Amino acid sequence: MVNEIANRVPLTESGNLDIFDSRPTEYLPTVRENHRGALKPAFIPLDERLWKIENYEEFLAKRQQLIAEGISDYLDGLVEDSVLRPTTDQSMI
Repeated sequence: MVNEIANRVPLTESGNLDIFDSRPTEYLPTVRENHRGALKPAFIPLDERLWKIENYEEFLAKRQQLIAEGISDYLDGLVEDSVLRPTTDQSMI
């Protein structure tokens, strides 16, 4: 379960080293305080209860839901953009 896609977040090498041996209950509050708004676009559940190891499966389920909603919203935006913006490429007609 540690390799579950919903447990992945892109980090810099130094960022990864900063949290390598820490629990989410230790580093996520710091991320939230030092980088306001960084958790939401990473689809990290904001419910601190889910940051505890004993709630890991529930954390994964919630994050999977947030990721799916984010993908759906993005795709909906693409459809809306293509409907609202007529193409100028005549080869598409």
